Amino acid sequence: MDTKISYWYAAGEEKERKEDISYMKDVFPATEFTALSGLGHAGLALLRPEEFAERMKKL
Repeated sequence: MDTKISYWYAAGEEKERKEDISYMKDVFPATEFTALSGLGHAGLALLRPEEFAERMKKL
């Protein structure tokens, strides 16, 4: 698969994302994982919109 996958999640929700992350690693092993500190679920777009926009531009 030639598609780049970036999986961003809040560092505090690693336990809740454990199964999702495991699945992604098994099915899409080239996935790039990033734990974001100081955020809750979906907090990047809501609390740090400039950072979200920059990350999206870099994809």
